Amino acid sequence: MSEFENVVIQKINEVIENTSTASWIQNLVSTLAGVIFGFFLTIISNRIGQLKYYIVSSSVEYLGKSPRGSFEKADFNENVESCQIEITIDFHNTSQSNIGIRKIEIIIEEKNVKKSLEVHDLETRRIEKVFIVSDTVEILNIEPHGVMRKKAICFYRL
Repeated sequence: MSEFENVVIQKINEVIENTSTASWIQNLVSTLAGVIFGFFLTIISNRIGQLKYYIVSSSVEYLGKSPRGSFEKADFNENVESCQIEITIDFHNTSQSNIGIRKIEIIIEEKNVKKSLEVHDLETRRIEKVFIVSDTVEILNIEPHGVMRKKAICFYRL
């Protein structure tokens, strides 16, 4: 054995001689209790995370029928039939696990009646034949400590 190994063994023997059996068991139990307690705190803190959302921007445009029968932007005092609501939302996942969102909706309350509006994803907007269409927002998966921005649109008939 090398001189270094001899010194290490000698130090270990000194520690063992100076430690009584009762204090050694007590130290072991305390250490294990600390590890178990830390494990449970970690599990609890991972599950406490939240999903936060921030409205970055929003706009409302009123739509009225043109003489040709199509919808055009209109002032509120004209023959308005519906409105278009565009909204940009940031979702922030503060937990350490993925969070899924299944349904995003805008709820409008008018004369104590609540109406739920279907939200469409502006990023999927496309032209099909003569119409502009977009897909509904169905499922969003937000990664741990991640931020996702969604641009959405919905229509409300007045």
